[in-house]
Amino acid sequence: SAKTAAKLAKIGALLDDNGSSYYEFHAAAAAAGEDHAYVKGTGVFVRRAGPLAGGRFWQPDWDVDGHVCCWQHPAGLLVGCYLPTPTQKTRDAGKYKGQSQARVREDYDRHLKAMLLEHERRGELLAVLGDCNVTLALGSLDTTREFSGGEYSAGRHRFLSLIDDCKLRDEWRARNPDARRFTSFQQRGGDGGPRQARVDLALVPQRLASAVRRVEILDADGSFTSDNYEKALRSDHVPILLEMSV
Repeated sequence: SAKTAAKLAKIGALLDDNGSSYYEFHAAAAAAGEDHAYVKGTGVFVRRAGPLAGGRFWQPDWDVDGHVCCWQHPAGLLVGCYLPTPTQKTRDAGKYKGQSQARVREDYDRHLKAMLLEHERRGELLAVLGDCNVTLALGSLDTTREFSGGEYSAGRHRFLSLIDDCKLRDEWRARNPDARRFTSFQQRGGDGGPRQARVDLALVPQRLASAVRRVEILDADGSFTSDNYEKALRSDHVPILLEMSV
């Protein structure tokens, strides 16, 4: 849509380094067409003069909500995610209207796992990046306030199984086994204060661990720090950075 195109252009301008480089913009659309009102619009920006230029953007046919997008390149496959949080909250539109976020997430985890297994068996997978909307470590390492409930716990165990079965590494945690850092900062007025969590992940195949140059949580961005929540200037999440040799 024109609205989505305008948003992409605005973000691209922030990335463009005063016009010295150029990006291709791609965003996942709703496979169900105009009837679908729950599109998340996960996207990917690729530098035209960069090492991943000349690839192909595609969206899985099972993803009717735009939660997952892919960039296929001879160097490998990049997968971008904005996955549903496994909660009791009910969707009010789209294919999953009337169903809980936990039920939607169960479907997405199953399809995503099958897709990643297929590409990793062919040695194609480079990385899975984005807001996975689940904490992986129990206790306080990944969050200031533990997410509770059977649906969330089931979602965590299911996603950990996905990581194990697809032979992936939570790259930031692998390099920082005892550090307490966060990527999501939300103010919840009704439950006693801020909730901070590390839900934005860079997952890399174990076979490519030596190709990772660095991975960082950019929690000094805007008003955010690793210890305090203040009113967001741009988002309630901060970026993560993954640098790999391809």
